[in-house]
Amino acid sequence: MSKRNTELHERINTILQGWRLFRPHKIYAGLSLDDFASLVAPGAEARAEAAKHDAKAREARARGRAADKRARIYVQRVVNGVRADPDDGEDSQVYHAMGYVIRSVRDRLCRAPRQHTAKAAAEALLTEPSKEVDPTPCPNPTASRKRSAG
Repeated sequence: MSKRNTELHERINTILQGWRLFRPHKIYAGLSLDDFASLVAPGAEARAEAAKHDAKAREARARGRAADKRARIYVQRVVNGVRADPDDGEDSQVYHAMGYVIRSVRDRLCRAPRQHTAKAAAEALLTEPSKEVDPTPCPNPTASRKRSAG
């Protein structure tokens, strides 16, 4: 709820309280206390309903975060299962379709100039699957940085 709405709600409550306390039977601007209260009641009811929905939304978000935490475990378990499967592995179409960069593309990217992206290399591999991939593993870039830094 915005500050303006909160201030209006507080002001309405203050007016009603003062009117009830000092002049409950007096008519102002052609409205009795009950008339005024009934005219401003829909706003208070809407705020109460919104607060109830906000509480439900917070609870739903908390349930969603807890479910996502559990789901991440299962996602990783399935991906690791695909990687470990002798029929599929890290170089399979299933692994690629799950959104991961397959091993042969990663190896090719290690040898490719820096301007190539993983997406471009994956597209090249999928459009030209007959190209041979050098089986030499990619050198560890962090190891070479550590040696050159020391």
